[in-house]
Formats: sequence, C-alpha cells, structure tokens
Amino acid sequence: MSTEIKDDLDARMLRTLRAVARQRGDDPATVALKPFVTHDLRRVVRSGLSRLKIAEEVREAVLSHVRGGIKGTYDCTIISAKSTTP
Repeated sequence: MSTEIKDDLDARMLRTLRAVARQRGDDPATVALKPFVTHDLRRVVRSGLSRLKIAEEVREAVLSHVRGGIKGTYDCTIISAKSTTP
C-alpha cells in the first residue's frame, strides 16, 4: 500500500476516533491512533471470521488467498447465488 493511501487511511481513522470520543464526552484532542500496518487489518478480519465460525474456504476467499493443490488448479467454477436458486 502506498504511503499516500496509508496516510489518508490514518487521517480518516483518527478523525473517526475523535468523533467517537466527542460523542462519549471525552476530549478528542487526547485521542491518538496507535501505529499499525495494513496486515493488521487482515489479521483482525481473519480472527473475527473465525470467531463467527465462518467456513475455512470463505475466510481464505475473503482474504484473497489462492486455493492450492488440485482444487486450486482444476476447480475454477464460480457459482453465483442466482444460478443456485430455482
């Protein structure tokens, strides 16, 4: 992720955190965004999906992990919700 995009994301997140602090009645000037890397977001999403007991294949797909082995090589079928309903 480019520095410009990450800087923009940091600024937006800090703005949101300060707005939440203001709504709670806290001093928004005391709010600070702890340093993080974008991989941390993937880790949080993966952990949340696991807590929700989402199927392994779905968790991997959400994170854009490539299917390995024979399934990844030969099973290239994409089934949409529309095509599975009568």
